[in-house]
Formats: sequence, structure tokens, C-alpha cells
Amino acid sequence: MRYITFLLIFSCLQSYGLQKTGNKKKINLKISKEIELLTTIQLLSKYPLLSKTENDLKTKTLLFFDQHKQDSIVPFFLSMASKKIDGKTKFNYFSFDKPIDLIVHYSLDKSKLINYPTKNNASFEIFKEKKESLFRFLELYQNFYTTANFEDYFESNSTLYNELIDTVTKELSNEDLIGTLEQFYGKSQQSYNIILSPLQNAGGYSVKIKGDLIAVVGAGLTKDSTPLFDVEYLKKELILHEFSHSFCNPIINKYMEELNFMEDTEGNFRFKMASLGYHSKESILYEYLVRACVIRMVNTLYGKEESEKLLNEESGKGFYLMQVFNEGLKHYENNRNTYSTLEKYFPELIYRIKAASNNTYK
Repeated sequence: MRYITFLLIFSCLQSYGLQKTGNKKKINLKISKEIELLTTIQLLSKYPLLSKTENDLKTKTLLFFDQHKQDSIVPFFLSMASKKIDGKTKFNYFSFDKPIDLIVHYSLDKSKLINYPTKNNASFEIFKEKKESLFRFLELYQNFYTTANFEDYFESNSTLYNELIDTVTKELSNEDLIGTLEQFYGKSQQSYNIILSPLQNAGGYSVKIKGDLIAVVGAGLTKDSTPLFDVEYLKKELILHEFSHSFCNPIINKYMEELNFMEDTEGNFRFKMASLGYHSKESILYEYLVRACVIRMVNTLYGKEESEKLLNEESGKGFYLMQVFNEGLKHYENNRNTYSTLEKYFPELIYRIKAASNNTYK
């Protein structure tokens, strides 16, 4: 995709974007036509994981596509994203991060997947198991783009998109988020990309394609009937969080068996995590390490008060060993001459967590 640079803003058919340059490592920031098309389909489907805030863009979108709300893509997406169990609607295999992950790999201009999901991607397993359904979805997705005149809709929002990009970029311009990430983990990635999606929820989704890290983030707020991104939340938590998954998840995968003890330390451990939307052992452990690392990076960037506030929030959500993770990562920070990367330190972190949990939950 092409981008709108910080010094020269121009409209293009594919997407609107901006790049931040300077001494700090660059963050590529854009609004993606592919993601906005997916969001429109989800909105017409009344998909519950979108932003609940009301604004002019949501109203405009529903009006623009009102005659297409019965398009075949809508019920097909619903059949993939939800299912009935005992008379209640539950999420199905194509929900949460799976649709976002798949569409980040897709190009409307090329009418195909330009990259296939790999084992590091959220949609990898369903791509193997539900390949026929996913390709049917992509076919309907591409058809909807044409028949619903999505290009006209996307182009009509160019002023709003540019304003949102400009606002977020200015707010982030003084933050060394990427430098802090790479210093903390002791590794670097090829590129760091943020896709703003005004009607997605205020959380984020992490995607990695080869060495390129992509965070898709929603607005969640409204000001003067216009979507608004919570920049304080972006810079003090969400951006660090989403990019951290690409550093942390491979470490967890490497030491998965050694971490089995965590499920035995508290009887309702899995239940608490499920209430937050994390059902598998893998996803729970990913979140633990990512959130613990973000706390330490927030300490580096914004000080002790902000990091302790975040630590208390995470502990209160049910991450009952977060204090132990935090103390272990402090030890890592104080011994970087011995541990050049978090991956090298991780066996020591596991030892410390296990010792503390044994003392606490005998």
C-alpha cells in the first residue's frame, strides 16, 4: 500500500497513510481499505466486537450500505463468526483476531492473498482446517467491494482519514516506543506498522508478516460526533502491547511445557482468563508475558507511578502472578550485561515465577 507522508498529504485509491521519520525508528501509520471493508461487513452483520460508540461515520456507513445489508457476504460471515449452542449465540471459528489477521494478508487490488498465514498468525490453524470456507469468504468479500461501490465510500472519507492520521501521528511524534521495545527485548524487527480503524473496538490486534509487525487498533472514543483515538492509551499501553506479541509469543512457544505449573497454582485460573477472552493455555501465557513486559517498558518511558498503576490494573483483572513477573523482569533489566535478550533470560524468569508460586500457593 502507498502512504501519505508527514510532509505531503495526498489522496490515493488504495489507502490513506503517513510515515513518521526522524532520529527515532519509524512507525508506519495508515488506514487500510481492506480493513475498512471488513469492518463494514462486520457492521452490517451486527458483529458485537466493534466499537459501541455512536458517531457520524457509523451512521454514514450504515446509510451508504443500507441496500446491501442482505448481500450474501453478511449471512456467510455470520455463519463463520457465530453459532448456536443450547439456544444461545456463541462465537465461532472466524471471530476475534481471526478475520483481521486474514484480511491483513489480502490485497483488494490483486484480488488475492498476497501472503499466506504462517504458523505465527492467528488465522493459520483455521486456514488449514477451513480453507474452503475462507476462500469463499474472500470471494464474496471481493465481490462486495465491487457491487457495493466501496471505493466511492472509502474515497469519500479521505478528509476524515487524513485528520485522524495526522492527529495520532502528532501525538506520537515525541515518543520513542520502538526504540524502547527493541532495547527491552534485545532484538529488532524489519518494520512497525499501525493500521487505524475508526469503527473497530478500542483494543488491538497483532499480525506479523515475515519481519513486518502490524497492529490494527480501533478508536473507541467520540468527540463532536467524530471517531477519536485514545492516544494516551495507545502510547502508554496498546502499541507496546500489540508489537510485543511478536517478541513474546515465540519465547512462550519455546518454553510451553516448562510453564504448565501455572495452571496448577490456582484452581480457577483458566476460568478467570476465559472471562477476559483467553481460552487456550497458549493465549493466556502470551498475555501474561506481554502485559508484564509492557509494565516494565511503561516504567522506562513514563515512570514508576504509571507502571505501578498498570501493574495494579493487570493484577486486578485476574493475572494473579503479575507481581512475580514484574519482579523477575526488574532483575532482567538490572542484569542486561549478563542477559542480552529476554529470550536468554527466560529460563531464569520461569525459575523465579515457579519458586514464588510454590511459596504462595502451597
